Amino acid sequence: MTILNPMGSFTRRCLAFLEASCLGVLLLLTQGCQSGPSHSDDEVPLELKAARMGREAAAKDVERGLVRYNLTDEPSPFDAELRRISSEQYGVTVTFGVRNFGPREIYDEAYLYVVQDYLKTRYGFDPVAKIEENLKKRDH
Repeated sequence: MTILNPMGSFTRRCLAFLEASCLGVLLLLTQGCQSGPSHSDDEVPLELKAARMGREAAAKDVERGLVRYNLTDEPSPFDAELRRISSEQYGVTVTFGVRNFGPREIYDEAYLYVVQDYLKTRYGFDPVAKIEENLKKRDH
């Protein structure tokens, strides 16, 4: 089985960051989205480091076959069923956590973006989102 590398070109990483964080727009406008000379890690804004680290951690996990999907929504009555179905049908480990703020929030969003991108590439859709949507429809 070939695992797609979610870390594409620099442009793709910029787009991933933009989708992962509303702060990305401001940072990319002020920093520029160029592939010019690289900066030392000390010169890179903390938000960009967090996004990069989140993407890299997710890519490594996916390559090892660990697909973790963290939800920070309000708890719902079907969380256990969502976790079970996602694991049994798609091999996805769904976790539930609190919403973080600052660099950790950006890390978490970048991590989730890579996981969602991988799932959409593999299945043509986001299976966790689809399962969640179906469970909500069923219960209403």
